[in-house]
Amino acid sequence: MFKKSKLTKLEKISGGQDTSTQPLPGIVLIIFSAIIFIRIIPGQCQLSPGALHQSHAKLEGIKNCTQCHGLGQRISAENCLKCHEALQNRINKDRGLHADPEYARCENCHVEHQGRNFELIWWEKGQENFDHSKTGFFLQGKHANLKCRQCHQAKFLTDKSILNSQSVNSERTFLGLQSECLSCHYDEHRGELGSNCLDCHQFTSWKPAVLFDHTSTAFPLTGKHLQVDCIKCHPLQTDSRNAEDKNFVKFRLNTFRGCISCHRDVHQNQFGKECSTCHNTSGWKNYDRTQFTHEKTRYPLYGRHRLVSCEKCHLPGRPRTDIRFQHCQDCHSDFHQGQFRFRPDQGACESCHDVNGFSPAKFTIEQHNQTKFILEGAHLAIPCTACHQRINTGLSTETIQFKFSTTDCIACHRNPHPGSSAKYFQDQNCQNCHSIEGWLKIKFNHSQTTFPLESGHSRLRCTACHLIKSKSEVIIISLSPYCQDCHRDPHNNQFETILVGGKSITPCHNCHSAKSWLPEKFDHNKYSAFKLEGAHKKLSCNQCHRLVESGEKKFIRYKPIPHTCADCHGTKKAAESEKR
Repeated sequence: MFKKSKLTKLEKISGGQDTSTQPLPGIVLIIFSAIIFIRIIPGQCQLSPGALHQSHAKLEGIKNCTQCHGLGQRISAENCLKCHEALQNRINKDRGLHADPEYARCENCHVEHQGRNFELIWWEKGQENFDHSKTGFFLQGKHANLKCRQCHQAKFLTDKSILNSQSVNSERTFLGLQSECLSCHYDEHRGELGSNCLDCHQFTSWKPAVLFDHTSTAFPLTGKHLQVDCIKCHPLQTDSRNAEDKNFVKFRLNTFRGCISCHRDVHQNQFGKECSTCHNTSGWKNYDRTQFTHEKTRYPLYGRHRLVSCEKCHLPGRPRTDIRFQHCQDCHSDFHQGQFRFRPDQGACESCHDVNGFSPAKFTIEQHNQTKFILEGAHLAIPCTACHQRINTGLSTETIQFKFSTTDCIACHRNPHPGSSAKYFQDQNCQNCHSIEGWLKIKFNHSQTTFPLESGHSRLRCTACHLIKSKSEVIIISLSPYCQDCHRDPHNNQFETILVGGKSITPCHNCHSAKSWLPEKFDHNKYSAFKLEGAHKKLSCNQCHRLVESGEKKFIRYKPIPHTCADCHGTKKAAESEKR
């Protein structure tokens, strides 16, 4: 019961030492043996660690010690099993928890001399956390959530060797349960389906019986039968043998003699009793059309017409002959609402469609290029529905627009340059700048503006400067020509600004050019108070201009910086180095 790494209940009783694990020295045994025969109190002639449990009370007394203990030894499992013969039988058969060598020592889980009502079983991690898989029966699904005594009850015991054992209390024992479902559960099927419940059911739930396969029965389910509730065919039956539950589901049916056993013959036996001659389980109306050949009529059925139910054309009470079928409009309404009525064929459906389906249409690109709008460039990759969309003409149904008042770009494309100057957007003709091969293929000459693109600027996409992200609009005019309006100042406002047109700007062009960010134009002797002469000419910039931090900002300090020699050389510099 107790691991050596823990202070067990026996150790607590003996003052922290488990005396059962060590033999007593010889002299101590002699003294102890003599003491136990001394009458200390009238009526008592023994020393005991404590009273035995009520089930072992008959073993009280010094004469009975060896019934469980060997002299100077621990509890003997062999002695325990002499009384617990039912447990011995299970171990011999290699069944249950106690057959596991890990549980061979009784005192690891059972402790005595703690009183008449002391619990004899010690659960190391608590009864609710016991690893039940060690018993040979792994708790799965719903079983994992049950309390121990919901299963371990006397009413579920069927093992006669347990029930007839004098050493087993059937109300308290954890022995003797069987692993078969019907040893605990009532047979809801009254023996109709055998005893192996797991052929159909799972531990996770009793219903539905997900493992049951109806194809293994005499009546495999197909088509619509798969959607029928079980109770429709397997009704509740009355069982007078069971007073508690008289109703059960009858699964073995003896009444099936064909479709008419369950279905009413709507043909009143005009075509015999073999419904499967025409019908199948996919649906009552999906009868075998090979029994009737429409190709022998004046209107053979092809394409999608083969899938149309007879009742769609041959309505009840309507004659099967003299039906108009010369034109599509005899059965179908004009979905295009007369948009093609002025064509030479007067909008005949078969010009674009066939019996295989309305979509996709047979109208080709070559035919489209005979219209006023020729498809070329990127337009060739556009699906028809991108331009020809559904519209509401005020009639009861919608249609698709094929007639347009204009074919200008602006009729289909949103103007991304709202408010732009007409100078760059003449006649709303997008092709002044864009190519029909692709929207981003732009041929605009930026040199005609006040900001010619040079060097690095010439490699940028238009949207890098002209895009307002919040509105997804490309603004063509009114952009600032000053560097600071597009670029962040990496110098943290170290350099003075100048006033241009009433606006304070930083003259970035004194040092930088559009070619690169390097300060190629910076003249240290011209723009700085410290002339670079002699050895100073060979120094790299970062030897004097260091990276500094100001709050969350990092930048290179250019000014103010010390100018005297001592600030960088000599004793002052050495003192600063020592501090560092």
